[in-house]
Amino acid sequence: MPAEALSSLLAGAYGVTRLEPMGHQGGAFFRGVPSAGGLFPLELYVVVCDVEGLADGLYHYNVRQHALEPLRSEGVFEEFNAALMTGPFVRHANVVVVMAAVFPRSQKKYGPRGYRYILLEAGHVAQTLCLLAAERGLGSLCMGGFHDTQLNRFLGLDGVNEAALYSVAVGYPSGHESAPVQINQT
Repeated sequence: MPAEALSSLLAGAYGVTRLEPMGHQGGAFFRGVPSAGGLFPLELYVVVCDVEGLADGLYHYNVRQHALEPLRSEGVFEEFNAALMTGPFVRHANVVVVMAAVFPRSQKKYGPRGYRYILLEAGHVAQTLCLLAAERGLGSLCMGGFHDTQLNRFLGLDGVNEAALYSVAVGYPSGHESAPVQINQT
């Protein structure tokens, strides 16, 4: 997959669209999806396989710098696929974006209702990823089936203050750079 495709997927799905100065507090970052209170409680973790210019492995998407921060590369795919219930369907995906929530970001303001707002936001990000993938001739698959403890451990999350919520696999079939991924659900 071209690196530009991954870059545009991340920028369009959850990247900063504009910054407005706010005096001594710095600035307000706006993104392409709605977020209750503009709090943007999600963090994106990206499992990369065969993306030009990037080593295969696990990355964190640094939104403010629009950059991928490498987290690990050893044993990534075996451990990641074991955490997914849908692993066989996405074994050869170029990218899997895992959305994780930092719960206190929303719950400090909205209490327990903040959890609902976080889930809605994850749905918006997933839908945007799928639409952007389709626009680029890529296939996508939304996945909510995973073993929570395993996936949180894999990502380095405590599962209480920050936890995985949802994921989207995106990519080309192996050896066919220009055709969309065919997903079989049988």
